[in-house]
Amino acid sequence: MSRLAADDSSAMDVLMEWYEGPVLNAIYWSIGDRHRAEELAQEVFVALYRQRARYKPRAKFKTWLFRIVRNRCMNELRDRAKAQQHIVQLARGRGGFTRAVFGLTGRASRAR
Repeated sequence: MSRLAADDSSAMDVLMEWYEGPVLNAIYWSIGDRHRAEELAQEVFVALYRQRARYKPRAKFKTWLFRIVRNRCMNELRDRAKAQQHIVQLARGRGGFTRAVFGLTGRASRAR
């Protein structure tokens, strides 16, 4: 990580080679969606690169990396819960879910 912080471009390749599998597996285990896990893994490595100057070698690199993984997973799960709650609110709201999704409003929707 110190090589990456010093702008050694090959260091990112090495870190991704070592940690891509464990990061992907940890994310997949947490969220249960392989496709989304791959997207989040990419986001983790982008965040790692962007935050490289902030890394302090007080803790192990792996600890720091998996803190980023944990935070991304928690954000994903929180966002999913909000989306689920929004869908339930739409379904219970006036007009029901079908009207909200298909943009049916007023008398025209009742005539169908």
